[in-house]
Amino acid sequence: METQINIKKLSQYCFVCGYNFENEPEESFRLVVFTNTCDCCLFQYGVDETYFGPSGLMSYRQDWIEKGLPYRGEIFSEYLVWTLNDALKQLHNLKKVNMDMYFNHLIALDNKDWTSDIDEDRIKIYWNIFRSGSS
Repeated sequence: METQINIKKLSQYCFVCGYNFENEPEESFRLVVFTNTCDCCLFQYGVDETYFGPSGLMSYRQDWIEKGLPYRGEIFSEYLVWTLNDALKQLHNLKKVNMDMYFNHLIALDNKDWTSDIDEDRIKIYWNIFRSGSS
């Protein structure tokens, strides 16, 4: 029997970026074998942990931050209202995440370096790099 997960049922917040899943209607959470994708950072639960390795959650978070914290993969969009304050407020939701609720106990054990701590100065640097057009 294949296991199906619904990350919204396990945690109100994304374990990577702190996105509040309560912002999305229940029907937007597709029960797909192994996977659900965060609408903000696009972390694909059940897949990206494998790709990014034992520290997959933190590795993905660092990669997402270093790409300028894109929302749904977008840095610039005429429809996107995503500010630095929005991103920081969302990341502070990580303080509300309970790693013990992670759906895959082995992945949770592998992610010993997972933390809710964020480096706001570093985040601001990457935010500004990507929004100023600098490289």
